[in-house]
Amino acid sequence: MRMTQWIHFTAILMVFGVAVAVGQQNTADPAVNAPRYDLALGYNYIGANAPPGNCHCFAMHGGFFSAGIHFNDWLSIEGKVTGGHSNDISALGQNLTLTTFTVGPRFTWHHGRFAPYGEALFGAAWGTGSYFPRANGTSTTSASSVAYSVGGGLEYELTPRMAVLLPDAEFLHTALPNGINGEQNTLEIGAGVVFKFGNRTRYIPAPPMHMPAKQVDLSCTQSAEQVPPGEPLEIIAQAITWPGNDAVDYDWHASAGTVQGSGSMVSIETAGLEPGTYHVYGTAHLADDAGVHSDCQVSFTIVPPQKAKVITRTIVEKPATNNPAMLDFEKNIQDAFFDYNQYNLRPDAQSAIAHDASYLESHPDIHITIAGFADERGTAEYNIWLGLQRALAVRRALAKDGIDMGRMNVLSYGKEKQFCSDQTPACFQQNRRAHFMMDPLQKPQP
Repeated sequence: MRMTQWIHFTAILMVFGVAVAVGQQNTADPAVNAPRYDLALGYNYIGANAPPGNCHCFAMHGGFFSAGIHFNDWLSIEGKVTGGHSNDISALGQNLTLTTFTVGPRFTWHHGRFAPYGEALFGAAWGTGSYFPRANGTSTTSASSVAYSVGGGLEYELTPRMAVLLPDAEFLHTALPNGINGEQNTLEIGAGVVFKFGNRTRYIPAPPMHMPAKQVDLSCTQSAEQVPPGEPLEIIAQAITWPGNDAVDYDWHASAGTVQGSGSMVSIETAGLEPGTYHVYGTAHLADDAGVHSDCQVSFTIVPPQKAKVITRTIVEKPATNNPAMLDFEKNIQDAFFDYNQYNLRPDAQSAIAHDASYLESHPDIHITIAGFADERGTAEYNIWLGLQRALAVRRALAKDGIDMGRMNVLSYGKEKQFCSDQTPACFQQNRRAHFMMDPLQKPQP
């Protein structure tokens, strides 16, 4: 392959690469309406050289016709026919009619009404009515050769079905015999009209990617609203982050008492506190951005010591009682049981809670404490958290059934207290529960 042919081939590859890159980067232009087919025709000016010389020594005038099939808004296959004629192209007085037939890919960048494009076409050239010297010393009046062209142009859309082409510029290479090197490099400049047909496709752009600002929402709950001095109070927080599941750090402080622990669950040491109402304040912020945070607050009341003595109780070992109201409560209230490592309500737990809600609704003076339990598998810290989640799930279900939240306290014993000590699945199930206790601080009517 000759050096000039290598140069031409390299130019084609460069135009291909640029056109493909531009086309693919703009496939989502909101103004794009690509036709299924297009037809174009127009005028062509050709700055040419032909036998017997090898220079840009004469001009040809003619026209072109093209047809395209569109695969999407940036890629189509175009077929093109060009024709040009000139008289007296040399001192010998011969004429020349040059016709090309080429086909190849076109890459288009749509931008509103404007659509610049690049293309590379391959095919054949046919020259007639002229003088074509051969290497053997003979000549002919017509000849053919391979041809390729590379170039581009600009379409301006007048209507959805019609556009003008201004301009279309192509470098055309042919290899007709000329007695010197058998190559012709010509420049074609054209203008015309484009007609668009077929089902038009609207290419809707993808919505711009706007990442929403990160946010945190924090809620917290206390295990009881009233506690005696010295009894720990558990505070559990739930932080929700969006749009993603980001890591969160917690900060806690209380208006009285000592905060023990860290993270989403802490305890308040109430020893030495005087009777009264106190507050616990929590803050959750993103681990990687302390400026994104949310706050919560809960209150608790320290009851007088004489009342505190009344509520001291053992959870698992039920004390003997002759209180008719307490006996009736224990007879009618049903505990809610849970699956392993879960705190969602099973159908049997939902049925038990519905029964409990009916009983509590008919006994409006009863206040209760819901204690969450877990079996012995897992760490103590995790099971305290799991037990509290179970108690909270039951309290939410009762509130949904119409029971006032102010009548219900929650706490968690995790695996610290067990209803059953055997190492069997049935025993483990007995320990995975939310247990109900009637608050002795209240004076329910039998």
